[in-house]
Amino acid sequence: MKRVLLSVLAVIAVVFSVVSQNTAISISRLTMDPLDQAARNYPKTDVNGDLYALIKVRPACDNLKSTFGYMKCIPDNVPHENETWLYVQKNARRISISGEGYDPVMNADLGQTLEAGLTYVMELKFAKEKAEEVVAASAYQYIIFRVAIPDAVIRINGKSLKPKDGVVSAKLPLGRHDYEVSAPMYETTIGVLTADDSQTKLEVPVKMLPLFKEVKLTVADGAEIWIDGERKATGSWTGNLEFSNYSIECRKTGYKTSQQDIVISREGPSAYTLTAPTPMYGSIEVEVEPVDAEVYLDGKKMGTTPMLLSKVLAGSHEIKVVKSKFEELTKSVTVEENATLSVTGELKEKPTGIYEVNGVQFTMIPVDGGTFQMGATEEQGSEAYSDEKPVHSVTLSSYMIGETEVTQALWQAVMGRNPSNWKGDNLPVEQVSWKDCQKFIEKLNKLTGEHFRLPTEAEWEFAARGGNRSSHTKYSGSNSIGDVAWYTDNSGNKTCEVKGKQPNELGLYDMSGNVWEWCQDRYGDYSSSAQTNPVGPASGSNRVYRGGSWDDDARYCRVSDRSSLSPFYRSFTLGLRLAL
Repeated sequence: MKRVLLSVLAVIAVVFSVVSQNTAISISRLTMDPLDQAARNYPKTDVNGDLYALIKVRPACDNLKSTFGYMKCIPDNVPHENETWLYVQKNARRISISGEGYDPVMNADLGQTLEAGLTYVMELKFAKEKAEEVVAASAYQYIIFRVAIPDAVIRINGKSLKPKDGVVSAKLPLGRHDYEVSAPMYETTIGVLTADDSQTKLEVPVKMLPLFKEVKLTVADGAEIWIDGERKATGSWTGNLEFSNYSIECRKTGYKTSQQDIVISREGPSAYTLTAPTPMYGSIEVEVEPVDAEVYLDGKKMGTTPMLLSKVLAGSHEIKVVKSKFEELTKSVTVEENATLSVTGELKEKPTGIYEVNGVQFTMIPVDGGTFQMGATEEQGSEAYSDEKPVHSVTLSSYMIGETEVTQALWQAVMGRNPSNWKGDNLPVEQVSWKDCQKFIEKLNKLTGEHFRLPTEAEWEFAARGGNRSSHTKYSGSNSIGDVAWYTDNSGNKTCEVKGKQPNELGLYDMSGNVWEWCQDRYGDYSSSAQTNPVGPASGSNRVYRGGSWDDDARYCRVSDRSSLSPFYRSFTLGLRLAL
């Protein structure tokens, strides 16, 4: 064959033939290949930045000259097996082909306009009279395999291909081809196909038989389901099991494990109701002093001592014995089937004044009864207000009062929430009204079996003055306010942790400053007559609060200063202290 130079400047999107009179060169076929991404994977662009179309000329012809109207053509200088690549500007529509010793094809209409970024295949024929045998068009067929199984692998003539979105496309030479499709938990599919038409696409749908079945297992009583020693679920499990034999166990603490074998097959059932495990029982005998203590089994109240707990499931349990004013006894025990376990012991009395609620301890300080002068006594000086007068004698019985203001930790333990503006376990609770305090105390008493309350105004002032140990100071425990109180000059404009200053004579903290403290009494004028255990006026809307706060001047932190507000009022400066 004579040597011919080829260059192409257009893209061809349909199959056609261009035959010029008496030509020795002809185009057997020219098609756009929608599956071939070579034009985009190996791109070239023109001066405008547009992608060239790519024409793959078959057979390879490096000496054939071809032009496409006025469109530019760039031959690819990389050799390609049995084909020549030509990059052509978009919008080409006509072609001319020539070569030394051949009749030319001149300005033939392609029948369409080439598009940028697409790949085309041009198959050429050479006339027999040209001293060379005819070069046949490339003999390939596009094969499309469709398989819906995830993780499937297709092997064609021994070469592995991984489907993308369930599709594998392959260009196979005409002839017979072996293929194999495999996937985990599916039967391998083996087949033979024949590629016999290069102008059509052959679709091969692949069906694969599963080697598994979706199975549902259920068991009563919330037992755990185990398959071949592997825990699967509680109560119910649905999943795929390969065709095989399986050992199924149903387990539950305190129960005898049930076991059964099942066979999963294509023809067998897909749902199984499993045998539930059977309970194992023992007993616990609780003999703890003192009697009538409450007994709890795994957090559930069962009765009072002494008692026998029968039909207790075998396994680990917690026994708790509780009685007011005694430290609780907690023991972890293991119950065995048909056996009786004995729990003995003696509850220790709690140290006086120490209480605990849901893991939070607080201390109440005893205040021995006595008589004192209430109101604007001499040490209060000219800072005393008129409602602190007249000074009068008050006699009180013994009582207990909180070592500190109620903390946020204690309020949270009782109420399950924390209304405070500044958060911290050891900060005093604030943003609580007198009504809020009553709800808190009601719940606290249910939890402890005690009779906590707010102090009366007289009890509050007697304790703030130091009770029978009073040193007759202006503030609670000192005449120097900075020693005993958080107030406007040292608080940093917020509440501070309790017990951060010196206590007074009774060991009470923060009775001056930090937060105001609600009292039980209604607000009213003082009487000059002597009183015993006064509880305030019988009528009136406002309630008393005492002690000053982090936001107040020293004058309001004096032990005799008094104020009142609506029982529904809340403030960043208002808290409480317990009495008993």
